[in-house]
Amino acid sequence: MTIKKYDSHADWLADRRASTLLGATDAAAIMGEAFGRTAWDVWLDKRDPAGVKEVEPSVQMRLGLAAEPWALEWLARGDRIPSGWDIVPGPWAVEAGVLRASPDALLMDADGLHGLVEIKASAPWNRDKWAPDGTVCEGPLTDWPVYPCPPGYLWQTLTQAAAMYRDGGVVPAVYLVAVFIEPVAAGLVLDPDLPPVAVHEVRVIELRFDEGDILDWLMRLTIWRQRHIVEGVEPPRDGSDACRRWHLDPARFPRSEVREATADEAARIAAILDARAAEAASEAQRRPQEAELIALMGRAKTVRSPAGKATISASGRLTLTPAKES
Repeated sequence: MTIKKYDSHADWLADRRASTLLGATDAAAIMGEAFGRTAWDVWLDKRDPAGVKEVEPSVQMRLGLAAEPWALEWLARGDRIPSGWDIVPGPWAVEAGVLRASPDALLMDADGLHGLVEIKASAPWNRDKWAPDGTVCEGPLTDWPVYPCPPGYLWQTLTQAAAMYRDGGVVPAVYLVAVFIEPVAAGLVLDPDLPPVAVHEVRVIELRFDEGDILDWLMRLTIWRQRHIVEGVEPPRDGSDACRRWHLDPARFPRSEVREATADEAARIAAILDARAAEAASEAQRRPQEAELIALMGRAKTVRSPAGKATISASGRLTLTPAKES
């Protein structure tokens, strides 16, 4: 295991992009549980690091990064971490085997490294996706009654724990801190370039991963990296933008042939055209219903029902979330 400490986020980012090791967010993407990334994004990023496009972070993402120092200071003032352990902020990179993890802070004392802290900022209306404050999850994952957090964060923290796992059964302590914040007109200033926020709640969840789960996860990621990164085999095709970009690249697939469709191609053409026709009909029915709902909501920001909830953002965008996801 190699531990690196960086002087700046820019240095950390440059090193991360040059690495072909799998990070925590890569692992979540491979599982199909990352926000805006899939296994295809990981595959393309690792094949061609220089071709990774810069993505302008949203205000919410920037607020999440700005909340990390505040949350670590809050954590240090309390008694959630065992006495004597120091909370040492990053940027960090912990490299071991095929993994490269970057926890927000490491837990250390004179005897060495004991665990990690991961901070996640979330909107207050997502609180029902998180376990209550003080929850301790331990034992095999199959024994956990429910996910204590959104699934992508579980795979991220499991990957971080796997990177810090040491032979002999030394499983690192993992503290997942959820900070529920919302931009407001006047409130806590995390960054002078960002709007102030209201901190609605902070929850600390301890994840005591089972050694068997860590070893299984290490094997799965090692096999995936060997097959797809080292050997270069494409991941299973999906509907992601990254998958489409790869197969639509004219430099990689120059197209000039005109021919009759195969039976498989013809079936897919028909299925796509049928789906488009259904979408068009659905759109024609949906828009009047949305207009009625917006008018009925009046001054309400969010309304809930057994079927789901409807929310109108400050910018005027209507979002509907099914009950099983809300």
